[in-house]
Amino acid sequence: MWSALDDRSLAAGRSGEARQISGPVNAGAFPFFFCTDYDTQVVPLNSARDATPLVAGDHLYAQTVQTFRYLQKRLAAGEIVMPSNALALGSFGQHAKQADGAAD
Repeated sequence: MWSALDDRSLAAGRSGEARQISGPVNAGAFPFFFCTDYDTQVVPLNSARDATPLVAGDHLYAQTVQTFRYLQKRLAAGEIVMPSNALALGSFGQHAKQADGAAD
């Protein structure tokens, strides 16, 4: 989950989960999107108190560059640069928990 560090509001979200449902259950899903201002500082809600806040726009940009091959090529060619505080993909949420579990 994420919290927006803003005096005006608190926005929370979490990584998606897919669960196996058996039996006669109608299950539906719908996308939920929200976007903060580029310069909004965010931190995971369950992080250590001393966690360094991330700039939402920089984090989204860095994650996007690391996800799409055409942007990875532009990065390698020096056409674009990563934000100085860029984190690796899967640094938070379920991805991070699964990576920690695999390391044990």
